[in-house]
Amino acid sequence: MRHASSFIAGVVTFTFGLFVLNNGIALAGHVEIQLKPEATVHSSQVRLQDVATLVGDRVDTEKLGAIEVHLMSQEGESDSFDAHKVNIRLILAGLSYDDFTLSGSNECSVTVKPPDRLTDTDVERQALLTMAQMMGVDEKDVTVRLQNAFIQTLPPEIRNGDGQKLIVVPPRKGLGVVQVQIQIWQDEKIITTRPATLEVRKRHRVAVAKVSLTRDMPLDEYTVQFENRFLPAEMDELDVTQVIGQQVKSSVSAGSVLQMRDIQAAKKSARTMVARGELVRVYAVAGRLETVFRNAEAMQNGNLGEFIKLKNRDSGQEIVGQVVSPGAVRIKIR
Repeated sequence: MRHASSFIAGVVTFTFGLFVLNNGIALAGHVEIQLKPEATVHSSQVRLQDVATLVGDRVDTEKLGAIEVHLMSQEGESDSFDAHKVNIRLILAGLSYDDFTLSGSNECSVTVKPPDRLTDTDVERQALLTMAQMMGVDEKDVTVRLQNAFIQTLPPEIRNGDGQKLIVVPPRKGLGVVQVQIQIWQDEKIITTRPATLEVRKRHRVAVAKVSLTRDMPLDEYTVQFENRFLPAEMDELDVTQVIGQQVKSSVSAGSVLQMRDIQAAKKSARTMVARGELVRVYAVAGRLETVFRNAEAMQNGNLGEFIKLKNRDSGQEIVGQVVSPGAVRIKIR
């Protein structure tokens, strides 16, 4: 049975050889073929142009370069063959020894490697580097996202190319939805330039409302927190001293970023804590001692923290004290 299979295979090979010979390749001239000692291919089919340097008429070299000289093993990613096999494949293709000269390495080692094709991830990565450099910040402080697929819009001959590079031309606008021009390079030449739409965000250290704020509401650790956020527009990066202890000018919803325009200096209370003619409690402080008396009359209105004149009804003496709470004043006795 084994002999029968070998015989059939031989007949098939011989018949194939006769078929190729009868459909031989006509060349315009002689072609010099130099076999490389090693080569990298992107599929299991190894063509002559993948493993050899061809010198001769352009049309002739294109014809010979397309000839399959080896088929990679399915078991591994590396294989090898010798110059003798190349000779046989060329003769089977219909060439004669007068058509070519084969020189170079006696054996070629071939490695299969997937083609190095550009992806949308490559576009975003290069755009990230470009935008970070343009804004003068670390790349960790910027995010870039394509708004639409880019590589799939390229012609097949470019999309399926190997070893290409891309350059993102810096745009005028830095943040938000940005239009950029992307150059595709091959062998140190620009092969196409295409537009792409990106969303660019930059990290900011911002003050954020923890709760919904109403007009004149005070800002403190219970109402405001500081966060790192990636935002599509420039924001005021306020520090603690610019926020805590101040008030909001108008309503701000929870989760919103506070801007300088939203903040105002804390206003003094409009409420009168002590009214003119009112009998007030007076806290008289002398060092660590404190006493309280109630027979004092306010001679003017006063708000929290203000100093007002008082009159002791018992002695008629006028004194000055500081308003500390509704109906209460503190004086210091030396």
